[in-house]
Order: sequence, then C-alpha cells, then structure tokens
Amino acid sequence: MRGLWLVGLAALAVGGCKSTSERLAEDDTYCRSIGAAPGTDGYTQCRLQLRAEDARRRERLATAFKPVPIIAPGTVQPQPTTCVTAPVLGNLQTTCR
Repeated sequence: MRGLWLVGLAALAVGGCKSTSERLAEDDTYCRSIGAAPGTDGYTQCRLQLRAEDARRRERLATAFKPVPIIAPGTVQPQPTTCVTAPVLGNLQTTCR
C-alpha cells in the first residue's frame, strides 16, 4: 500500500512540473501535428478534447488515492451503539443498545 502512495506522489510531482504555458504549447503542437490549423473548427475541437482528457486525468488522480477501509474476511462490522440516560429513583441510569 505504501508503494502505491509513493507511485501516486511521484506521478503528481512529475505531472505538476509543467507550467500552464508549457502544457498549452504542447497541446498546440499536437493539434497542428494532426493537421488542425489554428482558427479552424478542427483545431478548436482538438484543444477542447485535450483539455477534457486532462480534466479526467486529474480527477482520476484525485480520487485514486482516497483511503479505503480494509475489512478482513469474516470480520463482523460493529453496529452503532445508542445510549439513553434517564432518572430512576433519584439516580441517573444509562442503557445502551
């Protein structure tokens, strides 16, 4: 489990090394390389698709490392306990279920 965290942190560190201007320049280069000229619908669609893929990748990274409780097979989950305290013959009595 610890190794997974280290891999995730490394991915975030490497992914976070590029500035916004560098990412935008790479997107521009990619879209031009597939024949989309700036100002055309194809170029706009290419850039929008790259931004959407980047957003999905960031979302996957953000949710991939949330802790998940591990429950051993055959383990009984504890049930919530509810307690009520009431006066009985001048004393307080607490009953829990």
